[in-house]
Amino acid sequence: MNKPTGVARERVKEGIWRRKNAKGAWVYEIVFRNTAGKQIRQTVGTRLRDAEAALGEARAKTRKGEHIAPVDRNLTFAIAAEKWWTERAQSLAPKTQAVYRYGLDVHLLPYFGAMRLSDVNVRRVSAFVAAMKTAEYRREVDQRVKERKTPDLAITTGYSVQTMKSVLIPLSRAYDFAKRHDMTTAENPVRALMDDERPGYKARKIKKPKLNREQLDAVTAAAASPHREAIATAAALGTRKGETLGLRWGDIDFERRTVRIERQANAKGELVQTKTQTSERVIEAPDFLMSMFAAMKLKTEHAADDDLIFCTKTGRPIGHGNILARGLYPALERAGLPQMSFHSLRHTHASLWIKDGGDIVSLSQRLGHASVQVTISTYVSEIAEANDDRVRREHVERMYEGTKMAAMLAASDGDSPPETATDAEAEVVKIRGVA
Repeated sequence: MNKPTGVARERVKEGIWRRKNAKGAWVYEIVFRNTAGKQIRQTVGTRLRDAEAALGEARAKTRKGEHIAPVDRNLTFAIAAEKWWTERAQSLAPKTQAVYRYGLDVHLLPYFGAMRLSDVNVRRVSAFVAAMKTAEYRREVDQRVKERKTPDLAITTGYSVQTMKSVLIPLSRAYDFAKRHDMTTAENPVRALMDDERPGYKARKIKKPKLNREQLDAVTAAAASPHREAIATAAALGTRKGETLGLRWGDIDFERRTVRIERQANAKGELVQTKTQTSERVIEAPDFLMSMFAAMKLKTEHAADDDLIFCTKTGRPIGHGNILARGLYPALERAGLPQMSFHSLRHTHASLWIKDGGDIVSLSQRLGHASVQVTISTYVSEIAEANDDRVRREHVERMYEGTKMAAMLAASDGDSPPETATDAEAEVVKIRGVA
């Protein structure tokens, strides 16, 4: 077999070749013929043993008469992405669909759509990320989307780290889908990015804004009903904005003094499922919050189990923008505090829980996180702040409090001097052959 042209490859053994990828690591390819006699070339990975296993599997399938289709090297990213979208989009939450569709229509398809899927490599993706950081690229997108005749010079910065990350997700998902369905044999270019090529690399982590007890009191006092009660609920339970606005009277158990979270009100005013399955939970509520709910229920015209607690006069959910523009933002301003998001009330709840010595497992369950590790990584600075040297010292003292060891050693402290060995006490033993 002649050495393939194009990318510099070298033969390792029969049916296995290798080449350098963008990171300089060796990537192995297998070459074989399918049942139709067509030569197939597939990229396997970075380990020779994986290539050997893949080649053996491919040859076994061919001997059994299973047809392995060759990769369409002219398949464009646009076609592959739309196939992924058609098959996978319906399983996504509506908000996630909107984010991914924005990434495809506004950024990915205009930039990569006409390229062959095999040409969407790590270098082009790296260049794309670098472009998104520039004001020039953002002006071009703005001009195209809003059909402006001239670029908007008021745009002086590129896209945020969060926007860039959200755009790369559908690119990566589409590529994984394509590889899983034998549309390509190349490695996922998003996964192949170097750390310094990724959005937000080494970016300083912004400290999560939150309120202390005095500030929370001030904000609550400055807010008007029913926004005041919604703010208090989010701070007392650690609920997200949609979860807070999606609460119904049937979710409140006045006897057990708990609140059930099983849905959320989205930005369109629709009641939908929670963010994740673990977001469905039952939370213990403080007494003042239950008293507040009881007083609200007596006054409202919408008091049936299926009625929303925080609603308009017609029973509709309070809008996401409404709770901010008419509730939280004015209250923060009147309290003399900087503007922050509604999510900051959730951070406030977590921070107060940690500072008061609450355990992380219970906090994770209250917040509806997927795992305790998520909670720890999210609130690592709050945990470190709460566990200062004084708290650690108290914990160390409590660990051995009441033990016989502590009592014995504490009682002997200063009563008698420490004993030391003397020559007289030592027994000298002679060893044969040693002078």
